[in-house]
Amino acid sequence: MNTVIKHKGQLVRLTLCGAMTALCIVFCRLLGFPQTGIWRVDFGFLPIAAVGLLYGPLWAGVSYGVADLIGAAIFTGVNPMITLQKALIGALMGAFFRGRERLGWVRILLSMALISVLLDFAAMTVIFRVYFGYTWGAALLARGVNAAVNFALRVPILLVCDRRLIPLLATKGARLMADFSSYANSFQATPRLGLARIRHLMGLLGNSQEQLSCIHVGGTNGKGSVVMLLDAILRHAGKRVGRYVSPNLVHVGERIAVNGTPVSNAALAALLARIEGAAGETERALGERVSQFEIWTAAAFLYFAEQRCDYVILEVGMGGEFDATNVISSCVTSVLTRISLDHTEYLGSTLTEIARTKCGIIKDACQTGTVVSAPQDPAVMEIIKEEAEKHGNSVIFADPPEPRRHFGMHESFFFEGYGDIRCGLCGVHQIENACVALTVAKLLHIDIYDAQCGVTYATHHGRLEVLREDPLLIYDGGHNPNGVEALLVSLDRYLGKDTPRACIVACMQDKDLPLMLKLLSQRPTVFFFTTVQNNPRAMTSEALTEAAAALGIKGTPCPTLEAAIAAATDTRLPTVILGSLYLYADLPETLCPLKGELP
Repeated sequence: MNTVIKHKGQLVRLTLCGAMTALCIVFCRLLGFPQTGIWRVDFGFLPIAAVGLLYGPLWAGVSYGVADLIGAAIFTGVNPMITLQKALIGALMGAFFRGRERLGWVRILLSMALISVLLDFAAMTVIFRVYFGYTWGAALLARGVNAAVNFALRVPILLVCDRRLIPLLATKGARLMADFSSYANSFQATPRLGLARIRHLMGLLGNSQEQLSCIHVGGTNGKGSVVMLLDAILRHAGKRVGRYVSPNLVHVGERIAVNGTPVSNAALAALLARIEGAAGETERALGERVSQFEIWTAAAFLYFAEQRCDYVILEVGMGGEFDATNVISSCVTSVLTRISLDHTEYLGSTLTEIARTKCGIIKDACQTGTVVSAPQDPAVMEIIKEEAEKHGNSVIFADPPEPRRHFGMHESFFFEGYGDIRCGLCGVHQIENACVALTVAKLLHIDIYDAQCGVTYATHHGRLEVLREDPLLIYDGGHNPNGVEALLVSLDRYLGKDTPRACIVACMQDKDLPLMLKLLSQRPTVFFFTTVQNNPRAMTSEALTEAAAALGIKGTPCPTLEAAIAAATDTRLPTVILGSLYLYADLPETLCPLKGELP
């Protein structure tokens, strides 16, 4: 009882399931017709279908079993086998309906057909013969009629409910998780590294991560791009691919996607409902609260296991060794993008310290026996080789070729047996990321044509993304000196090094702002500074302007990104927005392709 009181979400769930169980008893025992005979029509399945939609097979199975147990004890006498049959019906509905925003007629027909044939007919025929003394002929007739009548009843009722009631329940289900999900969705101001919490949490949830074939992608810059390139390659090869990235740009559901489709709000609410209790138990056991990133990581593992993904591509959140994604005990391969100085307060003050931390994702049980890395600083290369050898792996450093030509901001290049490849991601630096992804594709024996098409058709929002053509407006997530240097190489190539430009800059307090501004100011640039909204780590536009002034750089403070875009547009200069991926959510809806995209 203390657990229920302490965790409001659990109390809400128990209350709702109790109400639906009571309603099931009323629909079945009081309103069912006739109460005796070889068949009976009742609506007791409907409240249980609602439980299955909101909370899944376990809660739906228990609710239907308890409803039958109580109803039978009051009206007809308990039969454990019938109670078990009802529990199995509830569990099957939960398995088919959990987290759905719409069920669809195919799902309804298939689920009700399985229930009618396997449970209402086959299982109950045996019960009628063994427990009630019916002859086989009489039992088959009685249960055949009952199964047919209830199938004919349930299907149209569910089809009608699917138009109105199911979407309403999905929405209400998401709201029922408001307290826990509001914490999960809140901004994690201070990263909390360490594996104790996520290991305990995943243990309570069944360690679903161990069912997955994971490609683990770490590094400093380019992780997200490599993930998106690999996702496109594997999907083009016909694989079912789970993708876990961070941070999200607009919707939290962007973090978790299968075959390019982000998890729906209803499915996410169902996942959080399953995680909530385990998160509470973990907090009590370890004395510290599970972090938001750990909650999303657990949700991703659960979802990918349910979706039976052929491959899961995991982007490391921060560092590597102590990042929550590193709870996996094995992987297909470990991938390292370019490593540079970032998050020094958490990962180490030198490049080699950071490299050692990021190499923590290398596993003994790597299925390919190979680590794939982008080209690195010589000292970092030695650390990667040392760590790979320690775990019984070899290393391939994917050296990018020179670009051949560009189409707008899309580069073409040759690479190790592939034809003339045109990269779907904009920027010269994406050639390196594409070569890393193509190297992994070779290890997985992906067809050359599929791999090349995947690179060509890959997309990645917020990375040198053209938001508007006239006047040119570009968004780039570069948020450290290495990222800014890569951005400048591309801008110099496409715009011309001496072409005046405008920069809208916002960043977090822990970034190397002085070096980023010095790099940007080497070109003729008009600066506008703004603030990432609703983010406690963000520098204010005034603080950014003052920091720039201390370096001799003049800029205009703007309270919002929209105001900064308006001011930059007045200059008619090509404009780039940079400094933080978190700023993407502040884009006006007319410029943001992701807003309104998810349910």
